[in-house]
Amino acid sequence: MNRKVFISVLGTGFYSSCSYVKGDFISSETRFVQQATMEYVDVAHWGVDDAVFILLTDGSRKNNWDMEITSRKNFRTNEVESYKSLQAVLKEMNLPCLVHDISIPDGKNEEEMWQIFTKLFDVLDSGDELYFDLTHSFRYLPMLILVFGNYAKFLKDTTVKHISYGNYEARDLLMNQAPIIDLLPLVALQEWTFAAANFKNFGKMGDLTTSIVSVTNRWSIATKQERRVKESIINLKNNINEFEKRIVTCRGRELLKGDAVNAVKQHIDMALDSSFPQPIKEILRSLKDGIMQFSNESIDNLRYAINWCIKYNMVQQAYTLGQESIITILCERMKAVNPFAPTEEKEFRGYIAAILGINVKYVNDEKEWNITLTRHHLLSRAFFSLEWVKQLRKPYGKMTTNRNQINHAGFLGTVSATLIIKQLQETIEACFSILDQSLEMPTVPKMGEKLLINLSNHPYALWEQKQRDAAEVYGECVDLPFPNIEPSYDETEIERLAKEYFDKIQKMRGDRQLTVHVMGEFTFSCSLIEKLRKNGIECIASCAERQVEIVGNSIKQVVFNFERFREYGCK
Repeated sequence: MNRKVFISVLGTGFYSSCSYVKGDFISSETRFVQQATMEYVDVAHWGVDDAVFILLTDGSRKNNWDMEITSRKNFRTNEVESYKSLQAVLKEMNLPCLVHDISIPDGKNEEEMWQIFTKLFDVLDSGDELYFDLTHSFRYLPMLILVFGNYAKFLKDTTVKHISYGNYEARDLLMNQAPIIDLLPLVALQEWTFAAANFKNFGKMGDLTTSIVSVTNRWSIATKQERRVKESIINLKNNINEFEKRIVTCRGRELLKGDAVNAVKQHIDMALDSSFPQPIKEILRSLKDGIMQFSNESIDNLRYAINWCIKYNMVQQAYTLGQESIITILCERMKAVNPFAPTEEKEFRGYIAAILGINVKYVNDEKEWNITLTRHHLLSRAFFSLEWVKQLRKPYGKMTTNRNQINHAGFLGTVSATLIIKQLQETIEACFSILDQSLEMPTVPKMGEKLLINLSNHPYALWEQKQRDAAEVYGECVDLPFPNIEPSYDETEIERLAKEYFDKIQKMRGDRQLTVHVMGEFTFSCSLIEKLRKNGIECIASCAERQVEIVGNSIKQVVFNFERFREYGCK
């Protein structure tokens, strides 16, 4: 349980007796508002670990605190009256928690002000719940207490539960009752101000909704409309939290969908029609203006999310959302030439990323392409010929470099933080200025006829009919004799030979859909197949059933019956 702490400053004046009232509450008749306020917040039922702190100057200790005080001169009547000190009053209350008196200076200058602040801060424990009475505070102390409450909230995780002022001057003379004025809304207003500043400077909305929920928690919920508004504010908080989490974690699909942020707008509209204080409504209007552009199921939401990250200096999120959104937009606009199956969305995204991310010096050198580009080499060539691709590649490349610098925490590369931040908006704007144009679609030439190259020691002419029939799906079959691999060859010689045969096969390929049937020495085959597949060329092997027969005099005869072709590796 968090400790409850009551704090009040005792003044030096001569205090007359009255009762203090707040709603249905009526205090005992007392000279000291501290007694009335403690009755109001029910200190009598606090625990032994809770605390009461009375702040005393030398004057207030002498005039209103010490047990020795039994009488005082009433300055209004100039008569001496029986006068019981606050210390004596609190002793008679028989409180369950300890009462601490803290000596403070008069606060005549800045140095004394900081002494008061420090003494007060030092008596608090982490997580304390604070109850303030400001009635006898003097000069700047009420303002100091308000500031102090927020200071302690940040550094000691305290919570201000109560702030009040006993307005003796506004008492009902007939009833001799003075009102207790609730000043807690001032704390709430200060919290809203901090929350509004967090939103304006950092895009953080969660603190704001937490403060607003605290307002609805104090409502009596007398009407159906108030219940609806309270439920809506709770949903507003949840939706704002969800939107912020999606921004921070770059949840592109959810941001594109826009459901959370549009729910926020709906709940704000309901709050604006409620009885919330005007300051809250002004902050809510500002919040709504900030998210107004977002809509349901719009790819434009990605751009708005990127702008949000840039505005609030969320650099890493902006780079990540920026690159991935560019790919998403291009996948959508280029879907007419998508060579992948509907279930291969990831592959198409990787393909578009490869189109944009390739080093310009390798554009015309297919040997340097990755497997995604080479597998669809005709489409890749068509993309590389487009002017908008050439223009987009440069700012996209900068984004790639800077995003990698961030993701690798600067341990790889030397790009400065200043340059990464400076280039963020530049590269985003450059990319989207191109995407805002009407983008030319790549014109893909028709693929030539299929070709099967038989790289083995078994010529096509000697294949059994079943194997020939199975080979028909791969097109015309051309023999390429398997090289003679000497046992003396080392790895370098094998690599050289594999490169030689790779170049031969590339020349035979042209624009045809090529498949290579590779059957032979393992190390050479492994090296060649790796090169072929890296360049998008499918490689297959013959699969046969091995049958062994004993033919007279225990002679073993082995026959291989072809069953099927099987592709090397996986796509």
